Amino acid sequence: MDVEGISGVLIAILAVLAVAVYLLMNVRSKFVRVLREDQRGVVFRLGRFEGVRGPGLVLLMPLIDRMVVVSLKSTKLELPPFEIKSWDGHNSVVKATINYHVIDPEKAILESENFKKRMAILAREHLEAKLSNADTYHLRAGQKLLSVELKEALCREMGDVGVMVEGVEIGTQ
Repeated sequence: MDVEGISGVLIAILAVLAVAVYLLMNVRSKFVRVLREDQRGVVFRLGRFEGVRGPGLVLLMPLIDRMVVVSLKSTKLELPPFEIKSWDGHNSVVKATINYHVIDPEKAILESENFKKRMAILAREHLEAKLSNADTYHLRAGQKLLSVELKEALCREMGDVGVMVEGVEIGTQ
């Protein structure tokens, strides 16, 4: 074999090796995951619930397993400001912040399509129901009591989904 033939074969072998290494690294990132202490992974095998994994090294079967990572840290959910009209005819802008953490990752993923969205909708519905019956003075003065009521209502609803509501802050303008 001459030098040109050998160099052509070497280039082809190197190209095949480069593609193989790339595919191996790409597949490795899909089936080896490392979860931190404050994270859990809810694993689905072919669409069926397999279990909760973590923290630490988690091995998955490529193309068969899918993992949803859930943070167990305390998280803040800010509701977008919305306008409410009190019964005395004044408009007020209401903002709310909900502090929560996930206590059961399995329930949080399996029992609700999107637990954060569900919590935001429940909070807004509760606030609108309570505030539409209040006048402007009570709306501003009763924020602490309203925060406690909203926290209790969210704890009842979200406890079934594996989410613990730590606190609620309500502000009006």
